[in-house]
Amino acid sequence: MADGMLSRLRPSKTFKYSSDKVDPELTSIDFDDRGEYCITSSAPERQMYLYDARSGVHKRPIASFKYGCNYARFTHSSTNCLHSSTLEDDTIRYLSLHDIKYLQYFKGHKDKVIGLEMSPADDTFLSSSLDHSIRLWDLRMPYAIGVLYIPAPNLIAYDPAGVVFAVASQEMGSISLFSRKDFQSQPFLTFDVSINKSRWLKLEFTNNGSHILLSTEGPTHLLFDAFNGNLVKQLAGFTPIDPRSRTYPPQPTSISVDGKYVVGGSGDGRLCIWDISKALEDEKEKQIRPTSIPSSNVAAVAMFNPKYMMLATGDRELTFWLPEQDDV
Repeated sequence: MADGMLSRLRPSKTFKYSSDKVDPELTSIDFDDRGEYCITSSAPERQMYLYDARSGVHKRPIASFKYGCNYARFTHSSTNCLHSSTLEDDTIRYLSLHDIKYLQYFKGHKDKVIGLEMSPADDTFLSSSLDHSIRLWDLRMPYAIGVLYIPAPNLIAYDPAGVVFAVASQEMGSISLFSRKDFQSQPFLTFDVSINKSRWLKLEFTNNGSHILLSTEGPTHLLFDAFNGNLVKQLAGFTPIDPRSRTYPPQPTSISVDGKYVVGGSGDGRLCIWDISKALEDEKEKQIRPTSIPSSNVAAVAMFNPKYMMLATGDRELTFWLPEQDDV
């Protein structure tokens, strides 16, 4: 990814939603493995939306009026997805996007699911819930194949190889790293994160697994060394998104595919870009200031396309960002 190209990202296509009954607040964005399709969810609307990311076309809405939906995640197939439920119960549902039929139901959680992450390596996935459990599932089995009990609310993230996963528990004030192979063993590394008292929003590994980003509702996001847990940088220079503006917590940051940059939304409407690769070369400077791009909409949820130079952001509408035409 060319240095500075992210600063030349511009809105390419914006999809507006109109609803007379509810606020169309986007609660998740995800791309399939090939970067060709994008799926979003709106928990207040109880709908998901499928897009052709390459052509920038809205393909179809996918209603879940009976069960509700919060997090929507592609499996390793672009025609299947998982989504959490917000009505009736807390079952995770496995949906065929081809014929809109459910392939499997994953039951076990006793409270709202607040995290859903597909393994990069195989057909297993992690879920976290307000019932204080982290569960490991296999798409082929309706029951959890592993359970951890960790105080909620907690955030979960896989490393890029799917060998390690991280759990951030704000109540415990720590991030713990677990081996996927020994799921129910003790963590092999736990480090303190009590420096930040603001609500934690999202956990993410860089593409080489060397660093972990913890985005927060406060004035800084935190970047940790994944091998020793040291806090290496604080990402500052943005306006926190007002929690009163949303029913569901934002997920305002995403790490670029090359692992060099973090993009995040700001409550004043800017899109912030932090060059973490350059900042890591300077060990003395602990805070990083961003380059900013004006935006007409707050990027409360952000996600990079895994294969193409594309960013998706959303709040009450979805925007695809591409570099200016001269850069392409």
